[in-house]
Amino acid sequence: MAGLFGKSKDSYGVEFWTNPERTGWLMKQGEYLKYWRRRWFVLKQGKIFWFKSEILNSESIPRGVIPVNTCLSIKGAEDTLNKPHAFEITTADDKMFFIADTAKVRGHRCGCQDTVGFSKWQQLFAL
Repeated sequence: MAGLFGKSKDSYGVEFWTNPERTGWLMKQGEYLKYWRRRWFVLKQGKIFWFKSEILNSESIPRGVIPVNTCLSIKGAEDTLNKPHAFEITTADDKMFFIADTAKVRGHRCGCQDTVGFSKWQQLFAL
């Protein structure tokens, strides 16, 4: 997982602070200490970045990044976490949990139940 998060080379060259395709607040579970933290998410050029603040500029450093093409699955996790509007994103290296404020937000971000739906989701966000 370390290669996908923090000051990763995956964020280089992406001006995430200008004209993002999607943005919004989500709760994200920490990597080591499993606390929930509210983070600002930005989708741009096939990468999902997250930050502590929604105020971004060229000096902002992402807290993490997920290249969309590395996602193997996106599915609801309400039963796993016992929290409404929870979902998980799985990559080859990790499984990450998120909570949206509403089902509408969660559905917008991960509205797919199978690999065909996930492929459509990836195509929507990929350049």
